[in-house]
Amino acid sequence: MHQIVIGYFEIILDLSNTEVSIDYKLEIDTSILEKNGINLQITGYSINDGAINTIENNTISGEKILKEVNGETTKFTAEDNCNIKIYWSWTAEIENPEFTAESLKITVNAIVKQKLGDE
Repeated sequence: MHQIVIGYFEIILDLSNTEVSIDYKLEIDTSILEKNGINLQITGYSINDGAINTIENNTISGEKILKEVNGETTKFTAEDNCNIKIYWSWTAEIENPEFTAESLKITVNAIVKQKLGDE
């Protein structure tokens, strides 16, 4: 019996009080799942409940630029945080799977750097 299971998990980039623009990159590693026989597919992502975007090579990248008010840059507030939802799909090929703690791990490597110039 095949059953399609879908869901999402969230990563929040808390930028509160940050005083520089940033570049970010999230690298999603599902190899532990694959090693345990779980063929989970990352199907897309959204930022702050916006449109669902396609994802390539299990990597999400973007930037957050400081705003200017009256000609001066202002630091980020809680309203500038990025809530990134990562959507997944899994076709379960077994009726009553048993899981171990290791079999359900998804590793996400989050890289956040100060944005320098126009790069």
